[in-house]
Amino acid sequence: IETWLPKDSDVRIVYDRFKAEFGAEEVVLVAVQGGLDQPSLVEATASRIESLPTVRQCWTPQRLKSILHEFKVEPAEVDKRLNGLLMNSEKNVAGVLVLLSDTGIKNRAGTVQGIREKLEYNQLTGSEVQLAGAPVVIAELDRLGSQKNNKKFFIITLLISLGLLYYSFREWKKTLATLGLTIWAINLTTAMIYLGGGEMNFILGALSVMVMVFTLAISIHVHHYVASCIDEPDPLAAALKIAWKPCVLATLTTTIGLFSLTVSEIGPVIQFGYAASVGTFVSLITGLGLTPAVLTIWPVDPKTVHSGGKRWDFQSCANWLIDHSGRVSIATIILVMITGVGLFNLRTKIDPLDFLPSQGRVIQDVRAVQNDLTELDSIEAIVDFGDKDIPFIKKVEHIRKLEALIQQHPAVRHTMSLASFFPKQFPESPFETARLLSHAQSAHGDNDFTSDGERLWRISARISSDADLPQDQVYDELTAMIDDPNVILTGVAPLLRRAQNQIFTGFWESFSMAFVIITVVMIVSLRSIKAGLVAMVPNLTPICIVFGILGWYQIPIDIGIMMT
Repeated sequence: IETWLPKDSDVRIVYDRFKAEFGAEEVVLVAVQGGLDQPSLVEATASRIESLPTVRQCWTPQRLKSILHEFKVEPAEVDKRLNGLLMNSEKNVAGVLVLLSDTGIKNRAGTVQGIREKLEYNQLTGSEVQLAGAPVVIAELDRLGSQKNNKKFFIITLLISLGLLYYSFREWKKTLATLGLTIWAINLTTAMIYLGGGEMNFILGALSVMVMVFTLAISIHVHHYVASCIDEPDPLAAALKIAWKPCVLATLTTTIGLFSLTVSEIGPVIQFGYAASVGTFVSLITGLGLTPAVLTIWPVDPKTVHSGGKRWDFQSCANWLIDHSGRVSIATIILVMITGVGLFNLRTKIDPLDFLPSQGRVIQDVRAVQNDLTELDSIEAIVDFGDKDIPFIKKVEHIRKLEALIQQHPAVRHTMSLASFFPKQFPESPFETARLLSHAQSAHGDNDFTSDGERLWRISARISSDADLPQDQVYDELTAMIDDPNVILTGVAPLLRRAQNQIFTGFWESFSMAFVIITVVMIVSLRSIKAGLVAMVPNLTPICIVFGILGWYQIPIDIGIMMT
Protein backbone atom coordinates (compact mmCIF):
# COMPACT_ATOMS: atom_id res chain seq x y z
CA ILE A 1 0.00 0.00 0.00
CA GLU A 2 2.98 2.29 0.55
CA THR A 3 3.39 2.41 -3.24
CA TRP A 4 0.63 5.04 -3.09
CA LEU A 5 3.00 7.30 -1.17
CA PRO A 6 5.12 9.78 -3.14
CA LYS A 7 8.48 8.19 -3.96
CA ASP A 8 11.10 10.63 -2.68
CA SER A 9 9.05 12.65 -0.21
CA ASP A 10 10.07 13.16 3.41
CA VAL A 11 7.10 11.13 4.65
CA ARG A 12 8.12 8.17 2.46
CA ILE A 13 11.74 8.36 3.67
CA VAL A 14 10.61 8.28 7.31
CA TYR A 15 8.27 5.37 6.66
CA ASP A 16 10.99 3.42 4.82
CA ARG A 17 13.26 3.96 7.81
CA PHE A 18 10.53 2.64 10.09
CA LYS A 19 10.22 -0.49 7.93
CA ALA A 20 13.98 -1.00 7.90
CA GLU A 21 14.16 -0.82 11.71
CA PHE A 22 10.96 -2.61 12.74
CA GLY A 23 9.94 -4.54 9.63
CA ALA A 24 6.94 -4.09 7.37
CA GLU A 25 3.62 -3.96 9.18
CA GLU A 26 2.29 -7.03 7.36
CA VAL A 27 -0.29 -8.64 9.63
CA VAL A 28 -3.59 -10.40 9.10
CA LEU A 29 -6.15 -10.08 11.88
CA VAL A 30 -8.59 -12.96 12.28
CA ALA A 31 -11.66 -12.10 14.38
CA VAL A 32 -13.57 -15.07 15.82
CA GLN A 33 -17.10 -14.25 17.00
CA GLY A 34 -17.74 -15.93 20.37
CA GLY A 35 -14.05 -16.80 20.50
CA LEU A 36 -13.58 -15.82 24.15
CA ASP A 37 -15.90 -18.69 25.12
CA GLN A 38 -13.91 -21.10 22.93
CA PRO A 39 -10.22 -20.52 23.78
CA SER A 40 -9.27 -24.04 22.67
CA LEU A 41 -10.76 -23.42 19.20
CA VAL A 42 -8.89 -20.10 18.92
CA GLU A 43 -5.61 -21.75 19.98
CA ALA A 44 -6.09 -24.66 17.58
CA THR A 45 -6.82 -22.24 14.76
CA ALA A 46 -3.72 -20.18 15.56
CA SER A 47 -1.54 -23.31 15.66
CA ARG A 48 -2.81 -24.44 12.26
CA ILE A 49 -2.26 -21.01 10.72
CA GLU A 50 1.21 -20.88 12.27
CA SER A 51 2.13 -24.07 10.41
CA LEU A 52 2.00 -22.19 7.10
CA PRO A 53 5.51 -21.46 5.74
CA THR A 54 4.36 -17.93 4.89
CA VAL A 55 3.49 -17.14 8.53
CA ARG A 56 6.14 -16.02 11.02
CA GLN A 57 4.12 -16.04 14.21
CA CYS A 58 0.60 -15.93 15.64
CA TRP A 59 -0.63 -14.12 18.74
CA THR A 60 -3.85 -14.95 20.57
CA PRO A 61 -5.40 -13.51 23.75
CA GLN A 62 -4.28 -16.59 25.69
CA ARG A 63 -0.69 -16.36 24.48
CA LEU A 64 -0.43 -12.67 25.31
CA LYS A 65 -2.04 -13.25 28.71
CA SER A 66 0.55 -15.94 29.41
CA ILE A 67 3.40 -13.55 28.62
CA LEU A 68 1.89 -10.76 30.70
CA HIS A 69 1.50 -13.14 33.65
CA GLU A 70 5.15 -14.18 33.24
CA PHE A 71 6.17 -10.55 33.61
CA LYS A 72 4.07 -10.15 36.75
CA VAL A 73 1.50 -7.80 35.21
CA GLU A 74 -1.40 -7.26 37.58
CA PRO A 75 -4.40 -9.52 36.69
CA ALA A 76 -6.74 -6.53 36.45
CA GLU A 77 -4.35 -4.88 34.02
CA VAL A 78 -4.08 -7.90 31.70
CA ASP A 79 -7.64 -7.74 30.35
CA LYS A 80 -7.50 -3.95 30.25
CA ARG A 81 -4.41 -4.01 28.03
CA LEU A 82 -5.78 -6.67 25.67
CA ASN A 83 -9.28 -5.23 25.41
CA GLY A 84 -9.54 -3.36 22.13
CA LEU A 85 -6.46 -5.12 20.80
CA LEU A 86 -7.04 -8.88 20.56
CA MET A 87 -10.30 -9.21 22.45
CA ASN A 88 -13.61 -7.49 23.05
CA SER A 89 -15.14 -8.70 26.29
CA GLU A 90 -18.44 -6.89 25.61
CA LYS A 91 -19.03 -8.55 22.22
CA ASN A 92 -17.26 -11.82 23.10
CA VAL A 93 -14.83 -11.55 20.17
CA ALA A 94 -11.32 -13.01 20.16
CA GLY A 95 -8.63 -12.13 17.66
CA VAL A 96 -5.69 -13.98 16.16
CA LEU A 97 -2.87 -11.71 15.02
CA VAL A 98 -0.99 -13.35 12.14
CA LEU A 99 2.48 -11.97 11.37
CA LEU A 100 3.68 -12.73 7.84
CA SER A 101 7.17 -13.99 7.06
CA ASP A 102 9.30 -12.58 4.23
CA THR A 103 7.95 -15.37 2.02
CA GLY A 104 4.40 -14.44 2.97
CA ILE A 105 4.95 -10.78 2.13
CA LYS A 106 6.11 -11.79 -1.35
CA ASN A 107 2.98 -13.92 -1.82
CA ARG A 108 0.16 -12.16 0.02
CA ALA A 109 -2.61 -13.72 -2.04
CA GLY A 110 -1.28 -17.23 -1.39
CA THR A 111 -0.91 -16.47 2.31
CA VAL A 112 -4.46 -15.15 2.66
CA GLN A 113 -5.77 -18.15 0.74
CA GLY A 114 -3.79 -20.48 3.01
CA ILE A 115 -5.25 -18.83 6.11
CA ARG A 116 -8.77 -19.19 4.72
CA GLU A 117 -8.13 -22.89 4.07
CA LYS A 118 -6.96 -23.41 7.66
CA LEU A 119 -10.06 -21.62 8.93
CA GLU A 120 -12.23 -23.79 6.70
CA TYR A 121 -10.56 -26.91 8.14
CA ASN A 122 -11.65 -25.71 11.59
CA GLN A 123 -15.16 -25.08 10.20
CA LEU A 124 -14.80 -21.30 10.50
CA THR A 125 -16.19 -20.18 7.17
CA GLY A 126 -19.33 -18.11 7.75
CA SER A 127 -20.21 -14.95 9.60
CA GLU A 128 -18.47 -16.25 12.73
CA VAL A 129 -15.03 -15.28 11.38
CA GLN A 130 -13.63 -12.20 9.62
CA LEU A 131 -10.25 -11.45 8.07
CA ALA A 132 -8.73 -7.97 7.87
CA GLY A 133 -5.38 -6.28 7.45
CA ALA A 134 -3.22 -4.83 4.70
CA PRO A 135 -2.33 -8.22 3.10
CA VAL A 136 -6.04 -9.08 2.80
CA VAL A 137 -6.84 -5.75 1.14
CA ILE A 138 -3.82 -5.93 -1.19
CA ALA A 139 -4.62 -9.51 -2.19
CA GLU A 140 -8.19 -8.49 -3.02
CA LEU A 141 -7.02 -5.48 -5.05
CA ASP A 142 -4.66 -7.75 -6.98
CA ARG A 143 -7.53 -10.15 -7.62
CA LEU A 144 -9.79 -7.34 -8.81
CA GLY A 145 -7.04 -6.13 -11.14
CA SER A 146 -6.21 -9.56 -12.54
CA GLN A 147 -6.90 -10.42 -16.16
CA LYS A 148 -9.04 -13.35 -15.04
CA ASN A 149 -11.37 -11.14 -13.00
CA ASN A 150 -11.59 -8.49 -15.73
CA LYS A 151 -12.22 -11.00 -18.50
CA LYS A 152 -16.01 -10.61 -18.37
CA PHE A 153 -15.78 -6.81 -18.65
CA PHE A 154 -13.33 -7.16 -21.52
CA ILE A 155 -15.65 -9.58 -23.34
CA ILE A 156 -18.60 -7.18 -22.90
CA THR A 157 -16.48 -4.36 -24.35
CA LEU A 158 -15.48 -6.61 -27.25
CA LEU A 159 -19.10 -7.40 -28.04
CA ILE A 160 -20.06 -3.71 -27.96
CA SER A 161 -17.15 -2.89 -30.27
CA LEU A 162 -18.12 -5.75 -32.56
CA GLY A 163 -21.66 -4.40 -32.87
CA LEU A 164 -20.49 -0.84 -33.57
CA LEU A 165 -17.96 -2.04 -36.15
CA TYR A 166 -20.57 -4.06 -37.98
CA TYR A 167 -22.94 -1.08 -37.84
CA SER A 168 -20.25 0.97 -39.55
CA PHE A 169 -18.86 -1.62 -42.02
CA ARG A 170 -21.91 -3.81 -42.76
CA GLU A 171 -19.53 -6.69 -43.48
CA TRP A 172 -18.62 -9.47 -41.04
CA LYS A 173 -15.22 -10.43 -42.46
CA LYS A 174 -13.91 -6.89 -42.35
CA THR A 175 -15.48 -6.36 -38.91
CA LEU A 176 -13.84 -9.45 -37.41
CA ALA A 177 -10.49 -8.65 -39.04
CA THR A 178 -10.49 -5.10 -37.63
CA LEU A 179 -11.45 -6.39 -34.19
CA GLY A 180 -8.59 -8.88 -34.49
CA LEU A 181 -6.20 -5.98 -35.07
CA THR A 182 -7.32 -4.33 -31.83
CA ILE A 183 -6.75 -7.55 -29.87
CA TRP A 184 -3.28 -7.80 -31.41
CA ALA A 185 -2.58 -4.19 -30.36
CA ILE A 186 -3.68 -4.96 -26.79
CA ASN A 187 -1.43 -8.03 -26.61
CA LEU A 188 1.52 -6.10 -28.07
CA THR A 189 1.06 -3.32 -25.49
CA THR A 190 0.88 -5.83 -22.63
CA ALA A 191 3.98 -7.63 -23.92
CA MET A 192 5.93 -4.36 -24.14
CA ILE A 193 4.97 -3.49 -20.55
CA TYR A 194 6.14 -6.94 -19.43
CA LEU A 195 9.43 -6.64 -21.33
CA GLY A 196 9.91 -3.18 -19.83
CA GLY A 197 9.74 -4.62 -16.32
CA GLY A 198 6.23 -3.39 -15.52
CA GLU A 199 3.48 -5.37 -13.86
CA MET A 200 -0.27 -5.33 -14.21
CA ASN A 201 -2.39 -3.93 -11.40
CA PHE A 202 -6.03 -2.96 -10.96
CA ILE A 203 -5.39 0.54 -12.32
CA LEU A 204 -3.72 -0.79 -15.47
CA GLY A 205 -6.82 -2.93 -15.97
CA ALA A 206 -8.26 0.05 -17.88
CA LEU A 207 -5.35 -0.01 -20.33
CA SER A 208 -6.76 -2.79 -22.53
CA VAL A 209 -10.02 -0.95 -23.11
CA MET A 210 -8.16 2.29 -23.78
CA VAL A 211 -5.94 0.67 -26.43
CA MET A 212 -9.00 -0.97 -27.98
CA VAL A 213 -10.88 2.32 -28.27
CA PHE A 214 -7.89 4.18 -29.71
CA THR A 215 -7.14 1.44 -32.25
CA LEU A 216 -10.75 1.15 -33.37
CA ALA A 217 -11.05 4.93 -33.70
CA ILE A 218 -8.02 5.16 -35.99
CA SER A 219 -9.08 2.09 -38.00
CA ILE A 220 -12.57 3.50 -38.60
CA HIS A 221 -11.07 6.87 -39.56
CA VAL A 222 -8.82 5.20 -42.14
CA HIS A 223 -11.75 3.15 -43.41
CA HIS A 224 -13.82 6.29 -44.02
CA TYR A 225 -10.90 8.16 -45.56
CA VAL A 226 -10.54 5.32 -48.08
CA ALA A 227 -14.28 5.45 -48.75
CA SER A 228 -14.07 9.19 -49.45
CA CYS A 229 -11.20 8.57 -51.91
CA ILE A 230 -12.89 5.68 -53.68
CA ASP A 231 -12.90 7.53 -57.02
CA GLU A 232 -9.13 8.08 -56.93
CA PRO A 233 -6.85 5.85 -59.08
CA ASP A 234 -5.30 4.44 -55.86
CA PRO A 235 -7.82 4.96 -53.02
CA LEU A 236 -5.53 3.53 -50.32
CA ALA A 237 -2.56 5.75 -51.18
CA ALA A 238 -4.76 8.83 -51.50
CA ALA A 239 -6.48 8.08 -48.20
CA LEU A 240 -3.23 7.54 -46.29
CA LYS A 241 -1.83 10.76 -47.74
CA ILE A 242 -4.62 12.81 -46.14
CA ALA A 243 -5.21 10.56 -43.09
CA TRP A 244 -1.74 10.35 -41.57
CA LYS A 245 -1.52 13.95 -40.38
CA PRO A 246 -4.80 14.18 -38.37
CA CYS A 247 -4.26 10.66 -36.98
CA VAL A 248 -0.67 11.40 -35.93
CA LEU A 249 -1.69 14.78 -34.51
CA ALA A 250 -4.52 13.24 -32.49
CA THR A 251 -2.19 10.50 -31.23
CA LEU A 252 0.55 13.00 -30.39
CA THR A 253 -1.75 15.22 -28.33
CA THR A 254 -3.23 12.17 -26.59
CA THR A 255 0.25 10.84 -25.79
CA ILE A 256 1.27 14.22 -24.39
CA GLY A 257 -1.78 14.22 -22.13
CA LEU A 258 -1.10 10.70 -20.88
CA PHE A 259 2.65 11.21 -20.53
CA SER A 260 2.01 14.30 -18.42
CA LEU A 261 0.82 11.93 -15.67
CA THR A 262 4.46 10.94 -15.14
CA VAL A 263 5.12 14.27 -13.37
CA SER A 264 3.16 12.79 -10.44
CA GLU A 265 5.05 11.32 -7.49
CA ILE A 266 2.48 8.53 -7.02
CA GLY A 267 3.85 5.21 -8.32
CA PRO A 268 0.67 3.75 -9.91
CA VAL A 269 -0.05 7.04 -11.71
CA ILE A 270 3.48 7.21 -13.14
CA GLN A 271 3.22 3.60 -14.30
CA PHE A 272 -0.11 4.25 -16.01
CA GLY A 273 1.29 7.34 -17.72
CA TYR A 274 4.15 5.40 -19.29
CA ALA A 275 2.03 2.34 -20.16
CA ALA A 276 -0.79 4.40 -21.68
CA SER A 277 1.68 6.39 -23.79
CA VAL A 278 3.09 3.14 -25.17
CA GLY A 279 -0.44 1.86 -25.81
CA THR A 280 -1.37 5.02 -27.72
CA PHE A 281 1.67 4.64 -29.98
CA VAL A 282 0.84 0.97 -30.60
CA SER A 283 -2.74 1.99 -31.50
CA LEU A 284 -1.41 4.42 -34.11
CA ILE A 285 0.90 1.84 -35.69
CA THR A 286 -1.88 -0.76 -35.75
CA GLY A 287 -4.69 1.49 -36.94
CA LEU A 288 -2.73 3.48 -39.52
CA GLY A 289 -0.30 0.76 -40.57
CA LEU A 290 -2.29 -2.47 -40.59
CA THR A 291 -5.83 -1.35 -41.41
CA PRO A 292 -4.85 -0.76 -45.09
CA ALA A 293 -3.84 -4.44 -45.25
CA VAL A 294 -7.35 -5.46 -44.21
CA LEU A 295 -8.85 -3.07 -46.75
CA THR A 296 -6.67 -4.58 -49.45
CA ILE A 297 -8.21 -8.01 -48.83
CA TRP A 298 -11.75 -6.69 -48.33
CA PRO A 299 -12.06 -3.43 -50.31
CA VAL A 300 -14.39 -0.64 -49.18
CA ASP A 301 -17.90 -0.48 -50.56
CA PRO A 302 -18.86 3.23 -50.27
CA LYS A 303 -22.55 2.38 -50.42
CA THR A 304 -22.38 0.36 -47.20
CA VAL A 305 -19.94 2.52 -45.28
CA HIS A 306 -22.13 5.62 -45.58
CA SER A 307 -25.43 3.81 -45.12
CA GLY A 308 -25.67 4.92 -41.49
CA GLY A 309 -25.84 8.54 -42.57
CA LYS A 310 -29.22 7.95 -44.21
CA ARG A 311 -30.80 7.32 -40.82
CA TRP A 312 -29.14 10.28 -39.12
CA ASP A 313 -29.63 13.74 -40.57
CA PHE A 314 -26.23 15.18 -39.64
CA GLN A 315 -26.54 17.90 -42.28
CA SER A 316 -29.63 19.39 -40.64
CA CYS A 317 -27.96 19.22 -37.23
CA ALA A 318 -24.88 21.04 -38.55
CA ASN A 319 -27.01 23.67 -40.26
CA TRP A 320 -28.99 24.29 -37.07
CA LEU A 321 -25.79 24.78 -35.05
CA ILE A 322 -24.45 27.25 -37.63
CA ASP A 323 -27.72 29.17 -37.79
CA HIS A 324 -27.89 29.42 -33.99
CA SER A 325 -24.16 29.71 -33.31
CA GLY A 326 -24.55 32.80 -31.11
CA ARG A 327 -27.12 31.21 -28.81
CA VAL A 328 -25.19 27.95 -28.66
CA SER A 329 -21.99 29.84 -27.75
CA ILE A 330 -23.72 31.88 -25.03
CA ALA A 331 -25.40 28.79 -23.56
CA THR A 332 -22.10 26.91 -23.52
CA ILE A 333 -20.21 29.82 -21.93
CA ILE A 334 -22.86 30.10 -19.20
CA LEU A 335 -22.69 26.33 -18.59
CA VAL A 336 -18.89 26.41 -18.34
CA MET A 337 -18.94 29.41 -16.00
CA ILE A 338 -21.52 27.88 -13.65
CA THR A 339 -19.88 24.45 -13.51
CA GLY A 340 -16.39 25.99 -13.45
CA VAL A 341 -17.10 27.54 -10.05
CA GLY A 342 -17.01 23.99 -8.70
CA LEU A 343 -13.32 23.74 -9.61
CA PHE A 344 -12.53 25.84 -6.53
CA ASN A 345 -14.18 23.18 -4.33
CA LEU A 346 -12.18 20.22 -5.63
CA ARG A 347 -10.59 18.00 -3.00
CA THR A 348 -8.60 14.78 -3.12
CA LYS A 349 -8.80 11.45 -1.38
CA ILE A 350 -6.76 8.25 -1.32
CA ASP A 351 -8.22 5.23 0.40
CA PRO A 352 -7.49 1.75 -0.98
CA LEU A 353 -10.73 0.55 0.63
CA ASP A 354 -12.68 2.77 -1.80
CA PHE A 355 -11.55 0.51 -4.65
CA LEU A 356 -13.20 -2.54 -3.04
CA PRO A 357 -16.80 -3.49 -3.92
CA SER A 358 -19.04 -1.97 -1.25
CA GLN A 359 -20.93 -5.25 -0.77
CA GLY A 360 -17.87 -7.49 -1.08
CA ARG A 361 -16.73 -9.85 1.65
CA VAL A 362 -13.40 -8.11 2.27
CA ILE A 363 -14.83 -4.65 2.96
CA GLN A 364 -17.59 -6.16 5.12
CA ASP A 365 -14.97 -8.08 7.14
CA VAL A 366 -12.86 -4.94 7.59
CA ARG A 367 -15.85 -2.98 8.90
CA ALA A 368 -16.82 -5.82 11.24
CA VAL A 369 -13.30 -6.06 12.70
CA GLN A 370 -13.21 -2.29 13.23
CA ASN A 371 -16.58 -2.34 15.00
CA ASP A 372 -16.20 -5.55 17.01
CA LEU A 373 -12.50 -5.89 17.80
CA THR A 374 -9.91 -3.24 17.02
CA GLU A 375 -8.86 -0.55 14.58
CA LEU A 376 -6.63 -1.40 11.63
CA ASP A 377 -5.17 2.06 11.01
CA SER A 378 -2.32 3.12 13.23
CA ILE A 379 0.13 5.94 13.79
CA GLU A 380 3.58 4.71 14.75
CA ALA A 381 5.84 6.70 17.07
CA ILE A 382 9.59 6.05 16.80
CA VAL A 383 11.37 7.07 20.01
CA ASP A 384 15.13 7.58 19.68
CA PHE A 385 17.04 7.37 22.99
CA GLY A 386 20.34 8.14 21.27
CA ASP A 387 23.70 6.83 22.48
CA LYS A 388 23.17 7.73 26.13
CA ASP A 389 23.46 4.89 28.64
CA ILE A 390 19.90 5.01 29.99
CA PRO A 391 18.70 2.21 32.32
CA PHE A 392 16.05 -0.07 30.83
CA ILE A 393 13.50 0.82 33.51
CA LYS A 394 13.95 4.54 32.79
CA LYS A 395 13.25 3.85 29.12
CA VAL A 396 10.09 1.93 30.02
CA GLU A 397 8.92 4.81 32.22
CA HIS A 398 9.57 7.35 29.47
CA ILE A 399 7.66 5.22 26.94
CA ARG A 400 4.74 4.98 29.35
CA LYS A 401 4.62 8.76 29.74
CA LEU A 402 4.54 9.14 25.97
CA GLU A 403 1.80 6.50 25.73
CA ALA A 404 -0.27 8.32 28.34
CA LEU A 405 0.18 11.55 26.39
CA ILE A 406 -0.82 9.91 23.10
CA GLN A 407 -3.87 8.28 24.72
CA GLN A 408 -5.18 11.72 25.68
CA HIS A 409 -6.05 12.38 22.05
CA PRO A 410 -9.75 11.53 21.50
CA ALA A 411 -9.03 9.75 18.20
CA VAL A 412 -6.60 7.25 19.77
CA ARG A 413 -8.38 4.03 20.70
CA HIS A 414 -5.48 1.89 21.93
CA THR A 415 -1.68 2.00 22.28
CA MET A 416 0.87 -0.79 22.38
CA SER A 417 4.60 -0.87 23.10
CA LEU A 418 7.17 -3.05 24.82
CA ALA A 419 6.22 -1.28 28.04
CA SER A 420 2.77 -2.88 27.72
CA PHE A 421 4.32 -6.23 28.69
CA PHE A 422 5.66 -5.04 32.06
CA PRO A 423 3.81 -4.39 35.32
CA LYS A 424 2.87 -0.87 36.34
CA GLN A 425 5.22 -1.08 39.31
CA PHE A 426 8.46 -3.01 39.11
CA PRO A 427 9.31 -5.20 42.13
CA GLU A 428 10.85 -3.32 45.05
CA SER A 429 13.60 -5.89 45.34
CA PRO A 430 16.51 -5.09 42.98
CA PHE A 431 17.21 -8.80 42.64
CA GLU A 432 13.61 -9.55 41.64
CA THR A 433 13.67 -6.69 39.14
CA ALA A 434 16.97 -7.91 37.70
CA ARG A 435 15.56 -11.43 37.40
CA LEU A 436 12.46 -10.09 35.61
CA LEU A 437 14.53 -8.05 33.15
CA SER A 438 16.90 -10.95 32.55
CA HIS A 439 13.94 -13.21 31.84
CA ALA A 440 12.53 -10.64 29.44
CA GLN A 441 15.86 -10.36 27.64
CA SER A 442 16.31 -14.11 27.23
CA ALA A 443 12.72 -15.14 26.54
CA HIS A 444 11.44 -12.23 24.52
CA GLY A 445 14.49 -10.26 23.41
CA ASP A 446 13.47 -10.53 19.75
CA ASN A 447 10.41 -8.31 19.54
CA ASP A 448 8.72 -5.90 17.17
CA PHE A 449 8.88 -2.91 19.54
CA THR A 450 12.62 -2.18 19.87
CA SER A 451 15.48 -1.94 17.40
CA ASP A 452 19.15 -1.04 17.12
CA GLY A 453 20.08 -2.46 20.52
CA GLU A 454 17.08 -0.86 22.26
CA ARG A 455 18.08 2.59 21.02
CA LEU A 456 14.86 2.87 19.03
CA TRP A 457 11.50 2.08 20.64
CA ARG A 458 8.14 1.91 18.94
CA ILE A 459 4.70 2.93 20.16
CA SER A 460 1.78 1.79 18.01
CA ALA A 461 -1.37 3.91 18.40
CA ARG A 462 -4.59 2.57 16.90
CA ILE A 463 -6.74 5.37 15.45
CA SER A 464 -10.53 5.17 15.70
CA SER A 465 -12.32 4.94 12.36
CA ASP A 466 -15.25 6.81 13.95
CA ALA A 467 -13.13 9.87 14.64
CA ASP A 468 -14.43 13.01 12.98
CA LEU A 469 -10.90 14.22 12.31
CA PRO A 470 -8.95 13.15 9.22
CA GLN A 471 -5.89 11.11 10.07
CA ASP A 472 -3.43 13.66 8.77
CA GLN A 473 -4.92 16.14 11.25
CA VAL A 474 -4.62 13.56 14.05
CA TYR A 475 -1.01 13.09 12.95
CA ASP A 476 -0.33 16.84 13.13
CA GLU A 477 -2.05 17.23 16.51
CA LEU A 478 -0.12 14.31 18.03
CA THR A 479 3.12 15.80 16.72
CA ALA A 480 2.25 19.09 18.41
CA MET A 481 1.23 17.33 21.65
CA ILE A 482 4.45 15.32 21.89
CA ASP A 483 6.69 18.20 20.75
CA ASP A 484 9.88 16.15 21.04
CA PRO A 485 12.58 16.09 18.32
CA ASN A 486 13.52 12.57 19.41
CA VAL A 487 10.03 11.25 18.61
CA ILE A 488 9.08 10.81 14.95
CA LEU A 489 5.57 9.83 13.83
CA THR A 490 4.85 7.69 10.79
CA GLY A 491 2.44 5.02 9.51
CA VAL A 492 0.73 4.17 6.23
CA ALA A 493 -2.77 5.48 6.97
CA PRO A 494 -1.92 9.08 7.98
CA LEU A 495 0.72 9.32 5.27
CA LEU A 496 -1.79 8.27 2.63
CA ARG A 497 -3.96 11.15 3.78
CA ARG A 498 -0.96 13.48 3.65
CA ALA A 499 -0.20 12.29 0.12
CA GLN A 500 -3.58 13.67 -0.95
CA ASN A 501 -2.15 17.17 -1.12
CA GLN A 502 0.60 15.96 -3.43
CA ILE A 503 -1.98 14.23 -5.62
CA PHE A 504 -3.83 17.53 -5.92
CA THR A 505 -0.59 19.31 -6.83
CA GLY A 506 0.30 16.59 -9.33
CA PHE A 507 -3.20 16.80 -10.81
CA TRP A 508 -2.79 20.49 -11.67
CA GLU A 509 0.86 20.11 -12.71
CA SER A 510 0.09 17.31 -15.18
CA PHE A 511 -2.95 19.16 -16.52
CA SER A 512 -1.05 22.44 -16.95
CA MET A 513 1.90 20.72 -18.57
CA ALA A 514 -0.30 18.85 -21.04
CA PHE A 515 -2.41 21.91 -21.82
CA VAL A 516 0.60 24.14 -22.56
CA ILE A 517 2.41 21.57 -24.71
CA ILE A 518 -0.71 20.61 -26.67
CA THR A 519 -1.48 24.31 -27.25
CA VAL A 520 1.99 24.79 -28.75
CA VAL A 521 1.53 21.67 -30.90
CA MET A 522 -1.83 22.95 -32.18
CA ILE A 523 -0.43 26.42 -32.96
CA VAL A 524 2.49 24.91 -34.89
CA SER A 525 0.24 22.42 -36.67
CA LEU A 526 -2.35 25.03 -37.68
CA ARG A 527 0.33 27.69 -38.31
CA SER A 528 -1.75 30.27 -36.50
CA ILE A 529 -1.75 31.40 -32.87
CA LYS A 530 -5.41 32.40 -33.04
CA ALA A 531 -6.50 29.12 -34.67
CA GLY A 532 -4.42 27.12 -32.18
CA LEU A 533 -6.01 28.85 -29.19
CA VAL A 534 -9.51 28.42 -30.62
CA ALA A 535 -8.77 24.73 -31.23
CA MET A 536 -7.99 24.30 -27.51
CA VAL A 537 -11.49 25.42 -26.46
CA PRO A 538 -13.00 21.94 -27.10
CA ASN A 539 -10.21 20.47 -24.94
CA LEU A 540 -10.82 22.79 -22.01
CA THR A 541 -14.62 22.90 -22.06
CA PRO A 542 -15.40 19.28 -21.05
CA ILE A 543 -12.74 19.39 -18.31
CA CYS A 544 -14.32 22.50 -16.78
CA ILE A 545 -17.79 20.96 -16.97
CA VAL A 546 -16.93 17.47 -15.68
CA PHE A 547 -14.53 18.45 -12.89
CA GLY A 548 -16.66 21.48 -12.02
CA ILE A 549 -19.61 19.14 -11.42
CA LEU A 550 -17.36 16.96 -9.22
CA GLY A 551 -16.54 20.05 -7.19
CA TRP A 552 -20.20 21.07 -6.88
CA TYR A 553 -21.15 17.60 -5.63
CA GLN A 554 -18.10 17.38 -3.34
CA ILE A 555 -16.92 14.20 -5.04
CA PRO A 556 -13.21 13.82 -4.15
CA ILE A 557 -10.56 13.27 -6.82
CA ASP A 558 -8.92 9.88 -6.43
CA ILE A 559 -6.27 8.12 -8.50
CA GLY A 560 -8.73 6.95 -11.16
CA ILE A 561 -10.39 10.34 -11.61
CA MET A 562 -6.99 12.04 -11.74
CA MET A 563 -5.95 9.90 -14.71
CA THR A 564 -8.91 11.07 -16.80
